[in-house]
Amino acid sequence: MSIKTVIVTLLVLFIVYLGWGWLRPKPTVLYLGDSLTKGTMVLPKYRYWKRLDSDVVQNAIDLSKNGITASEGFTMLKAYLEANPEQLDIVVIELGANDYLQGRNLDAMKDVLREIVEFVRSKGAVPVLVGFNPRYGNLSFDLYQELSVELSVIAVPDFLKDVWGVRELLLPDGLHPNYMGHEIMAKNVKPYLEQAVSEWKK
Repeated sequence: MSIKTVIVTLLVLFIVYLGWGWLRPKPTVLYLGDSLTKGTMVLPKYRYWKRLDSDVVQNAIDLSKNGITASEGFTMLKAYLEANPEQLDIVVIELGANDYLQGRNLDAMKDVLREIVEFVRSKGAVPVLVGFNPRYGNLSFDLYQELSVELSVIAVPDFLKDVWGVRELLLPDGLHPNYMGHEIMAKNVKPYLEQAVSEWKK
């Protein structure tokens, strides 16, 4: 075998090796959330979950709605899956902020989040629970951390890390992140989504 043939063969094998990553199926990731996921006044291409397309190979589905509570989000998820029974691979669950803002019982909210995680698993998908830092009032990560430990579920410890309270990263309402805030939110979520993708591949 000539040197030229060996080199060509190695190049082909190298290209095939690189190409395998492109040929692997992409996980279908459903983002279940409220206005933080919906991206109030933020163009779709700048929303945190859309920004993850460039870092994590995924088929993203946006199932978010402004103002919904955890219970309403669960109802929306069940209705969606009834109408769209295709396989989901990963479900990112970002719910609870509106329960807190509306003064709802947080223990009841915790029970709903537990049900959502168990429901997602019953559908053969990997759940990712999005949490909040304790400085956001009673809606603390303690609640999400407890569920993370209890259910052995992947959890983002602080969805709004380095965003909340930074005026330049929020809309004038002081509550919702702007497009720059969503860029940081994507970075906060990325390692946990990558962990979920790794679990999905097993």
